Amino acid sequence: MGKNLKTISPLGIGTSQLASWGRGITLVEAKRLFDTALDYNATTIDTADTYGSGDSERIVGKAIANKRADFYIITKAGFPHLDLPGLLSPFNQIGKKIMQKAAFKQCYSKKYLITSLEKSLKRLNTDYVDAFLLHEPLGAALKEFDDFYEALELIKKKGMANHVGISTNDAAAYHIASGKITLDLVETGMPYIPDEKETVFGHAKKDCIPVVLNEVLKPYKSLLANDSIMAVLKKHAKSDEDLLSILLAYAINEKKGQCALIGTRNPKHLIQNIEGFHNNAHFIAIFNEISSQFSVKVRN
Repeated sequence: MGKNLKTISPLGIGTSQLASWGRGITLVEAKRLFDTALDYNATTIDTADTYGSGDSERIVGKAIANKRADFYIITKAGFPHLDLPGLLSPFNQIGKKIMQKAAFKQCYSKKYLITSLEKSLKRLNTDYVDAFLLHEPLGAALKEFDDFYEALELIKKKGMANHVGISTNDAAAYHIASGKITLDLVETGMPYIPDEKETVFGHAKKDCIPVVLNEVLKPYKSLLANDSIMAVLKKHAKSDEDLLSILLAYAINEKKGQCALIGTRNPKHLIQNIEGFHNNAHFIAIFNEISSQFSVKVRN
């Protein structure tokens, strides 16, 4: 029997780079990463059928094979990709890049979504995922594939996923999806703007839908490129990891996201972020001083 949304951990692991071409990690390294995550209660795993053209799901399934019940697994579908078996699998990522350059369309039809999840379950070596999400659709795509919600209803009814939802930054897609089906979970980026009401995050919070934040660290490079912000960081932060911890703490403690994803493959880096998240008691004061440089304030 699956978990409910209350068991989503405040911090989780994003796996988009776990099996990326030329930069993937070994099964031993993956086991070490997820064992560390379990030790520190970062037990939410976010993946998708297109990450590594299925290889991310495969390595997750193998790495947590004996600990499936300890993790909350989210997977997603909608992007085109190849899924050649066995010895042909190295061609999957080449094929995906060709398909992307050739502008192959995303697909959210009932048949496609159900078939995609069936394949994901095999790769993950499980009979259910905790959450299944539409992967980054735009509103126009959901209008075109207007039976997408039937797939989500059936997937949940069959127990293939305990919860269903959408992963998107497009407000139009959110409104279409939430108008067709009750969303259990929304995944989106954290807004770094003064008025967040019209963002997917803002709409989901207004509708009391739990939110997984998948782009918490997106502004990291832009922050480092700002001389004024760097002056603040030199005053407060001992390392680059300190800023990441501030942003993570802001996402959960102030923004009230259900979970913030960390895109790391390194257990040491994971521990640094988790410990910083828990220990950064003064994150609001620090972030207020930093955020004054890019027009966003947090409350005291």
